[in-house]
Amino acid sequence: MESIELLISMAQWGAQNAAYNLDFIPDDKLQWKPAPDAQSALEIAHEIARSVDGASLLFQTGEYQRRVAEPQNREEAKQAMLDAVETYATALRSLTSDQLNSIVKFPFSEMPMELAIRVPVTEILHHHGQIAYIQLLLGDTESHFFHLD
Repeated sequence: MESIELLISMAQWGAQNAAYNLDFIPDDKLQWKPAPDAQSALEIAHEIARSVDGASLLFQTGEYQRRVAEPQNREEAKQAMLDAVETYATALRSLTSDQLNSIVKFPFSEMPMELAIRVPVTEILHHHGQIAYIQLLLGDTESHFFHLD
């Protein structure tokens, strides 16, 4: 169970840091895309929330669902990421030993649950990097890290 709490704490920090980094993107650039097929910072935040929430539901119900609404502003995007991580924490803490030893069927692959529960953390950290890169492209060369109390 210690490893589950570690995953949860990593996901919580990652989502808090991604939300924090959104504050360094100007309001008029939240929808800006570095390329026509790229995602904006708001779209990236939505992807974090949607994928983490969807995976969490998969772990609990066996069905992958995309139920997070697209955020319309910075605050909605931040809250969606934080809410998704709380759903993830609840899902992980409710897993039984049998579930942890089961196979999970993501839309893109099957894998053991013990590996699948790591996917949301990777997703958060990957997309956080995209938000940080957009900041850099917009001229913000500082590193912004959310500090836990």
